[in-house]
Amino acid sequence: MQIVVLGMHRSGTSMVTGLIHRMGAYFGSEDSATGASAENAKGFWERRDVRDLNDALLWSAGCDWHEVSRFRPGAVPARARRRFDAAARRLIGGLDAHRPWVIKEPRLCLLFPLWRPLLEAPACVLVYRCPLAVARSLAKRNGFPLPFGIALWERYVRDALSASAGLPRLLVGYEEVLADPVTACRRLRRRLAGLGVEGLRDPGREEILRFADPSLQHHRDAGGRRQELLNPEQLRLFQALEDGTALDWEDGGATSAEARRILAREEGRGGGPRAADSAPESEPPATEVERLYAWIDKLEEAYRRQTERYRALEEAYRQRQAEHRLAEALVQSLPWRVARKAYALGRAALAAMRRGR
Repeated sequence: MQIVVLGMHRSGTSMVTGLIHRMGAYFGSEDSATGASAENAKGFWERRDVRDLNDALLWSAGCDWHEVSRFRPGAVPARARRRFDAAARRLIGGLDAHRPWVIKEPRLCLLFPLWRPLLEAPACVLVYRCPLAVARSLAKRNGFPLPFGIALWERYVRDALSASAGLPRLLVGYEEVLADPVTACRRLRRRLAGLGVEGLRDPGREEILRFADPSLQHHRDAGGRRQELLNPEQLRLFQALEDGTALDWEDGGATSAEARRILAREEGRGGGPRAADSAPESEPPATEVERLYAWIDKLEEAYRRQTERYRALEEAYRQRQAEHRLAEALVQSLPWRVARKAYALGRAALAAMRRGR
């Protein structure tokens, strides 16, 4: 099985992915992962290649992880889609040698419709957290207003529910994991087995507790302010996550009108400070991306021609080697040795005759 962890930024996806890896799911080599930082001491448990592909898709559509009001998977240019398909197929092919494997990257909530057709046997783990706690974490890290953080949470969660509909999937609450990491981890392993994921084990108690440290939670659920800061659609969405009924929905539903207005308004203002886990300080706009793609196309064409020339030279070299081996075999063959001996004897007899004259 191919385990895909979906969840909004700052929702506990790193912790859940790390636990699934400790159950035995393959993640990748150490150098393929984004390292730990002050904001995520246990590591992000994100593959850099997955994130790079996701960033390229969003940027090609003129969007970013926090600038999503205009984003639709269909807005990705055809050229960017082709590049993504080729690179993602290679990545997935490498992972498939180590099933079951797990990937996680919050942008997958938005982009899973582009990944899903490339996966043969996906199972989705949807991780959720109180939207107010998520928004407070984003406010501290990025300076985002709370309503903006909540609106982002709604967009990501609804997209994840819609994109994973019809697949084997389950819900995991971040607060539930932190409240009792050992019980939550073992329950998650049983539920993954119920989805058809084989080859996982229950990590030891100490192993779980060393990784899932409740003291690392800095922004806790503030239920008293939910009614004040969440609109009715957002409250219903969070309740459906809590009671599990969201898994019964045919899709995640449309982002609420209020959230759409907030997303558009904040993006118009620049969206606040750039996130620590977003793009570099500046990324090219969509038009510049297209120019870069054209430049890359030229490089790839030059590379293709050089590769063809190299293969032709390699084939010629193989032919010369074959001819050389054939000549060596001929020299070592019995008829050739007999002929060479007869030739030597003939020369010796001729020399003797000349001396006897």
